[in-house]
Amino acid sequence: LKKVGAAEADYRAALARNKKLAEAHNNLGALLSERGNAKAALPHLREAVHRKPNYAEAWYNLGLALAAQRRWGDAAKAYRRAARLRPRDVDVHINLGATLQRLNDLSGALSHLGQAVKLRPKDALARAGYGRLLAAKGRVADARRELSHAIRLDPSYLGAVTALARLEVKAKRHKEALAALRKALA
Repeated sequence: LKKVGAAEADYRAALARNKKLAEAHNNLGALLSERGNAKAALPHLREAVHRKPNYAEAWYNLGLALAAQRRWGDAAKAYRRAARLRPRDVDVHINLGATLQRLNDLSGALSHLGQAVKLRPKDALARAGYGRLLAAKGRVADARRELSHAIRLDPSYLGAVTALARLEVKAKRHKEALAALRKALA
């Protein structure tokens, strides 16, 4: 905590000397957001993207802060801007996909989570998110494949295990659901 407090003091000192530093606004905003104060983070993150409109990291951090406030539409706009600026950033695609899913844009969400899987095929979080979304779209076999792959990548990832078990129960495959849960608990 001392280091975090010192970092915050450093960013504030830098901004006291020069309010135009986009990087200091971004870093302070990200720090405040990570500490659970998204409301205080927003003015700094907005200032960062205003000062430096092509600053992908600031757009991404703005999306995170807006999502923390459940402002899904605004978060999606920020993530889209970040994705245009950094199209190969897996975390941007994962968060944009999850946000679009909250907005009930399942096709958009599927596109971005699919892109995340293509960019980082060994990412259990991306595969599990993609698998859950495939299940929501009724693509059971594809969902089972992605969720199983996520579990192979990270057997301790209970989100993927739970999603696979739910999928199997819904498909009336109770033995498979129990097997997935037992394997995770072993």
